[in-house]
Amino acid sequence: MVSNFKNAPTGIVLAPAQNQVIQFTDESGDAIRISQQDVVQFICPNATMNEIVFFMELCRSQKLNPFKKEAYLVKYGSSPASMITAEVVFERRANANPNYTGLEYGVVYMDAKGEIKKREGTATYKVAGEKLVGGWARVHRRDRADSYAEVSMDEYDKKQSVWKQMPGVMISKCARAAALRLAFPSDFQGMYLSEEMGVAPDVTEVHAEVMPEEHVYDIENAPVEPQQPESATESVAPERQSTFNEIVANLASLRDKDVAEVVTAVLESKAVASTGYVMGNDMTPDQLEAAIAQAQAWLDKATPSVDYETGELFTEDVEF
Repeated sequence: MVSNFKNAPTGIVLAPAQNQVIQFTDESGDAIRISQQDVVQFICPNATMNEIVFFMELCRSQKLNPFKKEAYLVKYGSSPASMITAEVVFERRANANPNYTGLEYGVVYMDAKGEIKKREGTATYKVAGEKLVGGWARVHRRDRADSYAEVSMDEYDKKQSVWKQMPGVMISKCARAAALRLAFPSDFQGMYLSEEMGVAPDVTEVHAEVMPEEHVYDIENAPVEPQQPESATESVAPERQSTFNEIVANLASLRDKDVAEVVTAVLESKAVASTGYVMGNDMTPDQLEAAIAQAQAWLDKATPSVDYETGELFTEDVEF
């Protein structure tokens, strides 16, 4: 199997026992069916099984449709995955709540005299000696007191280019999201914007290139159009991809690891890296052969052997 997504490791296939499926109805009434395999193949290929399950449960509990780009799962290297909700979901859900009567927001800044002040909007003026230090937001409710949130630049600014270009816009988004969670905790529980999680807003777009348009999403039975690897002169042979999948599945089972975790370890190993392979790219046939050799070497070590002197089984330690 060849992935439809440029950033997905090619051909990861979960064993049936690992491929949990959930079904629910999203806010617009569409029936959603999503499996762990869908998340690995189409959304976040290097997430752990626990992270995938949490993401799927968030989508179900909050009725978020990942196929409409309402929710994302983003993971860099071995860092914990970030579960991101699209900004449009916050706006739509707030406006749909009968007790929501509006929202005010602005920035917190230090003026030329060193005094902390606030203003509406997202602008601060360096020419006047102002320094942006935070953002604020106030949500108005019909049935009770307002909810107010104030957030600091020191806590949220990740020094990414978009934060440098539009710091007022970014910090105000964080403040608005925080205020909405305070005002309507059941509506926004577990939901965070990309700006809050330190993920550049444009990064998440790469996880949703091809999505079904039908009301009922059944990706497992949807036709797959294999794509030619961008960096390869020829495609990998399907039977060699199947060999890799089988070895990885056996290794994961023996070492009680997630399949995605084992795949990531193999692809980040020195043997594979020495071929010039970079995580997120499609593999050339030679790179796939290196990955198969590395996975097989680890599998050989992890497979129990018999000590003919004692008759006992033993396995070698495998670190990855």
